[in-house]
Formats: sequence, structure tokens, C-alpha cells
Amino acid sequence: MERAVEQLNRLTGSLRHALTVELPEDNETAVYTLMPVVMADQHRSVSELLSNSKFDVSYAFERVKRSLLHIAANCGSVECLVLLLKKGANPDYQDISGCTPLHLAARNGFTGWL
Repeated sequence: MERAVEQLNRLTGSLRHALTVELPEDNETAVYTLMPVVMADQHRSVSELLSNSKFDVSYAFERVKRSLLHIAANCGSVECLVLLLKKGANPDYQDISGCTPLHLAARNGFTGWL
């Protein structure tokens, strides 16, 4: 979590100074840069970060093995959800408990856009 905060602070500082930010090359570090931006549904920032990146948008992380699509669906981040789907995220991927992003969206009451 501390690494995620450091990454977010670096990203925020770079954006304030109008510098372009690139995602770290490894998926494990990159996902912690993207996660808070996805949770805030800042789809333009996510799009910029992904534009020149080799990040695997279906990358499953942590012990529950959820993807950023799971995170977007869980938070109701509709614009990021659409963006991740356009980038090739797997909507049928199941976390370790068998939940797909659709399951999480429905469980949290985000059914208006389903």
C-alpha cells in the first residue's frame, strides 16, 4: 500500500507540473499507479497512462486476483470500465471467489448501466 501512495504522489506531482507520466514497466507496480485513478473514474488520466504502455489491462493482482475491470465495476467507475473494455480487458475473468466484474457491479447496486 505504501508503494501505491508513493506512486500516486509521484503521478500527482507530475501532473501538477504538466509532465507526462509513464507507467512503470512491470504490471505489479503499474497497477498500483492505475488503481486510485480508476477508483476515481478519471478515465482521461487512465487513457493517457495506458496510451504508451505495455500494461496488461487484464492483469490480476493481490491474493484475490482481481483486475482493474473488477475495481472499476466495484466502484461504479463507468467511464473507466468502458475504457478498459475497449482496451481489451476480459469481462469474463473470475477472481479467486468466482466473481466477475459484472457480479461486483450488481452486488454493489450499479445496475443502471448494465
